[in-house]
Amino acid sequence: MTRFRIVLRVLVWTTATLLALIVCATVAVPIQQRVFRYRAEHLLTDMQSIEFHKTPWAQAQTLMHRWGAWGHYEGSCTWTNCKYTIVLSDLSGFGSQPEQESWFHKVTWPFFTSPIYRWLGGRIGIFETGFIVQDGTIWRTFLAMNVDVPPRSLKRDDPGYELIAYAQSRASLNREAQSRHSHWILGDDAQLAEHPYYKGGRPGGCEICMSVEVTYSTATAQDEVRRLTAFDLSCLTRWRPCTRVEDILPASKPWHLYWLDGDPALPEPVKGPPTACATPVWALGRDAVAVYTVEVRSATTEKSKFDGYPYEVAHARLLETLKGETPWPSGSVMEVLPDSGRSNYPPFEAPEWVEIGKRYFVLVRYPYSGFEARPPFIDGTPGISLEHCGVLADTPENRLELQRGFAQNDNLRVPEL
Repeated sequence: MTRFRIVLRVLVWTTATLLALIVCATVAVPIQQRVFRYRAEHLLTDMQSIEFHKTPWAQAQTLMHRWGAWGHYEGSCTWTNCKYTIVLSDLSGFGSQPEQESWFHKVTWPFFTSPIYRWLGGRIGIFETGFIVQDGTIWRTFLAMNVDVPPRSLKRDDPGYELIAYAQSRASLNREAQSRHSHWILGDDAQLAEHPYYKGGRPGGCEICMSVEVTYSTATAQDEVRRLTAFDLSCLTRWRPCTRVEDILPASKPWHLYWLDGDPALPEPVKGPPTACATPVWALGRDAVAVYTVEVRSATTEKSKFDGYPYEVAHARLLETLKGETPWPSGSVMEVLPDSGRSNYPPFEAPEWVEIGKRYFVLVRYPYSGFEARPPFIDGTPGISLEHCGVLADTPENRLELQRGFAQNDNLRVPEL
């Protein structure tokens, strides 16, 4: 009889403990998720208050003091140079630093990846931000959000997927000029004709995720920066999970980065006549690696050896360097190859031509050294192969607009975020 009472007591206590754990988890998981969202909303507000080259070191220090429990920096952090990162997460990432898992994370990870955590309202997620201080003001920021979408079933071949949104600032939106050590810039240059202050796109190779990335100029109006970084943090607490990248970054909805089953058919590309360069001149100046003034001495039309497509080869004298550096001395005669407009898919771009005896601004988009280097020679002769929008008439109006773009560049001394 005594043995039976002991067994019964153990069963009662075990059952009570399990019920208590279930009740605690039912209450604790949604609460911690709400706390995560609350903190993320306040951090987002703080980051959106930053104005590039204006927000002072004192305000950066206030942010570091306020978010010090979740922030970190490497090396020194002074008003001269400081790169600071803040990472918030749900309970699944508690106690973890980037690239360093805590013991809590390792022990409890099976629970957080289980359907139970998600059924209780848990969403494995991260909200990460950062900024760079240089010479007493904030020069750069980035914001990133990751949140898991739970699988619709318990099948092994249905692991769910991840939603990722990344927003960053740059002084130039020319991805070819960026260092290998910085985060990439997605989106093609044609976007700048419609919105010259930002570019957006999606990366390739993401098999179990949907990802959107936007890069905006440090000269972008503050209201526009807020719109582009208006993350929908309700995705961290919804019972019905967010399932698309535009759910977490609404600004990306018009970009139609992912076409899923059941969506309207993808519109066909416009097959109209070739279009001339429509990007504002100041944006071209901002993003060019180098800009030269040249005078055309001769120009001939040649045909490609591969498909017979025509292109122009001009010989021009270098008169002036307006931006960047040149590998040739002033007065050098070089080959200039304007964009031929060649493309296999619409929308098609009109070829660009030059006239003998006239002066032009030529805009170089690729650096002459580094990862994306283009050699400053064509068949052993000094020369430049230009991209679309690479030739502008030498007029006072174009010169002023180019200078306006140059003024938006800065000299960041550390690698980009």
